[in-house]
Amino acid sequence: MKTIHNTAIIAPSIRLPESIEIGPFSIIYPGVILEEGVQIGSHCVIGKAPLAGKNQLPLAELGTQTTIEANTVIGDYVKIYSGCEIGSRVYIADRATIREMSKIFEDVVIGLGVVLSYETVVGPRTKIMTNSNIGGGFEIGSDCFIGLHVVMFNDRNPHEKKESRSELGKAIIGNNVMIGSNATILPNIEITQDSVIGAGSIISKSITEPGTYLMEKRIFKR
Repeated sequence: MKTIHNTAIIAPSIRLPESIEIGPFSIIYPGVILEEGVQIGSHCVIGKAPLAGKNQLPLAELGTQTTIEANTVIGDYVKIYSGCEIGSRVYIADRATIREMSKIFEDVVIGLGVVLSYETVVGPRTKIMTNSNIGGGFEIGSDCFIGLHVVMFNDRNPHEKKESRSELGKAIIGNNVMIGSNATILPNIEITQDSVIGAGSIISKSITEPGTYLMEKRIFKR
């Protein structure tokens, strides 16, 4: 049954399937494709083109279409920018942000307040937990678990002027990787499949052999 709140703002060109829900004050921009069974909460923004800040790098070329596949559930205050592809049966919790041109495969879970920056790829059945922040261009494989407050950033030298996003780094996370809470992943590395990264770890170089990697404990005395 189609349930559209009367305060939702939906571009006239959007085709709405019969089994869809859109909550109060949500905005659906032109170019969005919604499949059957999609649920969108309140105060969501879907398909918005990003704005370039005064001192930011130029934006990548945007896709003209944003797709949300069947039976995906989107919480309240979620933002999904233009050119994104969201697979079927994805769950996106409240206040998450999915930046432009990102691709999320089927059965992914995106936790509360998670930020996926531009052109992020998340493989099937992966879970990314509360308030994690994934840098632009990062690739995360299938069946991964990313704990709370994990940070993956793409610029080791943020004070250096960059002319384009191609100068920024990224990381590639293999399949079946588990990353503990509060870990930090630096750019220009790869983490091979079947690896476990301990909570609080800082990964600054590639991991090429599957295994468990823990942060060295250090005790500082006055």
